[in-house]
Formats: sequence, structure tokens, C-alpha cells
Amino acid sequence: MNMVITGLGVMGWFGTDSASLCQAAGADTPIQEPAVADTSILTTIASPRDLRRMDHFSQLALWAAQQAIRDAGEDVSARTGLVMTTGYGPLHATFAMMDSMIEYGPDLASPLAFSQSVHNMPAAGLARQCNLDGPCITLCQFETSMAAGLLVAHDWLASGLVDRVLLGAVDEYAPLLSVIADRFEQEQNAAPAIQRFRGPLADTASFFCLVPEGNVPGYCLIDQIDCGNGASPTCDDDVNTIFFSAQATESNGFCLGTSPTAVGFDLILVALALQGQSVPNIDGNMRQTRFVCEDQLGGYGCWRARSLPQSVRKSI
Repeated sequence: MNMVITGLGVMGWFGTDSASLCQAAGADTPIQEPAVADTSILTTIASPRDLRRMDHFSQLALWAAQQAIRDAGEDVSARTGLVMTTGYGPLHATFAMMDSMIEYGPDLASPLAFSQSVHNMPAAGLARQCNLDGPCITLCQFETSMAAGLLVAHDWLASGLVDRVLLGAVDEYAPLLSVIADRFEQEQNAAPAIQRFRGPLADTASFFCLVPEGNVPGYCLIDQIDCGNGASPTCDDDVNTIFFSAQATESNGFCLGTSPTAVGFDLILVALALQGQSVPNIDGNMRQTRFVCEDQLGGYGCWRARSLPQSVRKSI
């Protein structure tokens, strides 16, 4: 079974829609840290009370998810599963929990900070905000999180557990992450294999509405999903372009920012190009693209995006 992307949503330091993402992808000037997204636009879709209860990570996810749902143009409340993928999870909440334990000890640490640091909490809150009644899961596998999420989405759809899947890829910038990145950089000579932090750190949030292949208009097909350990599989000779996640190549990642799930930005750009839109630095004649992501633990994830027939391609 193949999957079709029917809806896209994005939020980052560059803006709140795919047009601003395309503009950033074609920019010549590299971004500077901190590359943090402005979430003030969420006042148009959520109440002040709800926003006060949400951390920055959850706000990034809410906007991108709602955008993907609107773009899909269908009722997603019934039989819709949610798969959230993230490399580091809600960093601000996690660091707040750690600070609380250091300052007050494990017996008096903040229970609120602990609950917000649980990586599945943003996904549960998002499911409530979007009125989703299907299964909900969060996957944290560093740079291969996105591939793992696609695999779970495929299995849910193939088994008939759900009719559609809302797949998200979210990571947030935090000042302490810059400190960690600097320390990794100092250790490069001792451990050259460490390549996790190779560009400006940034907020990254991208969402996709996925359904089984059929007569539903969409952006592109997703197939050949694979995850594993060891050397990543070689790509087919007929694949025109290979996109890597932000920490793997300077040609695309540095202009969008580095995070474990920045490859979600790449997938949005490719989906738009396969739909027929003009996207910077992507060949307009491209018909398929292979994505390959690797982490520093020997894991890999890969998948292919290819064009739909014109008759079932989402209109521009």
C-alpha cells in the first residue's frame, strides 16, 4: 500500500506557510541563531486560556497541524490517528524539569514541569485541540524519527486501524541546546563521527495529512519506507534527487536551520514540486525523490516521494 499526502502544514523562523518556506529555501543569506518562530498568529485559532497552558513546542505543533488539516479539506475528527515525531521533544519543559530537580531535589521537583516534559504530552494535547479520536503516539529517534513515523502511519493505514494519519515532525530551539552544540563542536577532533550540530539551530514544525492511495487528490505518493541499523540502502539510479536532513548537507539544510526533524521541511518542498509548483533549487521535471536520514547511533531511515497522475494531483 502507498500513501498520499493530501495536506501540508508548516511553521518556522521564516513564517507560517509553505510560501514563506519556499522563499527561505531560495535565500542566499544564511540564518542566524536563535532562529525562533513567532507564534503570535495562534491567537487566531486558539483561546488565550488554551495558549497559556501550551508551551512553545505545543504551539508550533498546533499551528502546523491545523494548517495541514485545513489544506486536506476534509473532516479529520473521526478515525484519524496522530503520529508525532521529534528528535529532542519539548526542550524548554525538559530543561525546566531538570532545573527543578537540581534546585529542590527529586522529592520537591515541580509535578507540572514533569508532566509537561513527557514527550507524548504535546501529542495528547494536540489530539484534544483537533478533536482526533484515533490512536496517538510520539516517536523520538533523533534524525530517523521522521522515517519511523512514516512507517507507523503506513502500518496503521494498511491494517485499517484508521482512515487517515496526521503526521508531525517538530523540534524547538533552546539556548541550552546551543551550549550543548558548542561542547560537541569542541569534541570533534576526539570524535569526528559526531555531526549532529552542523548549522544554526532552529524551530522546525511540519505536518502532513496521509491517506491510502486512491482517487483522493494529493500532492505526491510516499512509498519504499524503510528503517534499520547499519549502512543505509543505496538509492536507485533512476531517482533524480536525493534530499538529506538539515544536518547532512549544506546545500539545503543550512538555509532552513538544523534540527533532527528538519527533513520535514525538505519533504514539504519536494511535495510542492511534485505537485507542479515552482520551488527554488528543485528541478521542475523531477518525478521522484529518495530521502535518506542517518543518526549517530548507526540507524538509518529512508523513503521515496513520487508524483501522482495528473488526474488525481491536487490542483495548484
